[in-house]
Amino acid sequence: MGFKLGNFLNGLTGKSLKTQELKKEKFSVFWGLPIMSSDAISSVAYAGEEILWILVPAIGVLSYKYMMYASMLIVFLMFMLTFSYRQTIDAYPSGGGSYVVAKDNLGTTAGLIAGASLTIDYILTVAVSASAGTAAITSAAPFLLPHS
Repeated sequence: MGFKLGNFLNGLTGKSLKTQELKKEKFSVFWGLPIMSSDAISSVAYAGEEILWILVPAIGVLSYKYMMYASMLIVFLMFMLTFSYRQTIDAYPSGGGSYVVAKDNLGTTAGLIAGASLTIDYILTVAVSASAGTAAITSAAPFLLPHS
């Protein structure tokens, strides 16, 4: 009996689902947003700390007053992002990433720029997440600081 790629893939990822079976596998808005928008959430997760790194040396304790305004703006941006995601999902029910949406509405060049921008964003998000994780670990275990 020879190796069959289809059998291997089915063992790895499971059998393909029929259209009727897919309906019960879809995320609701309640679960879909936090799971599928983790990139947006992780992009702003470190914003408060980074804002304070700049404001505290510049204006001292007064910076905490402005932190509330910055936090409200971040929450507002998250609501706008959620609203934008909902509009995209409604306009492209079969799926439409940034490339497809930009290409359909603004042309091929805009689609390529959107795709390249997201690639760079994902790389930077991973870099920032790794750096933040390292900072958190070394703050909890200072003896690891020379290895960061």
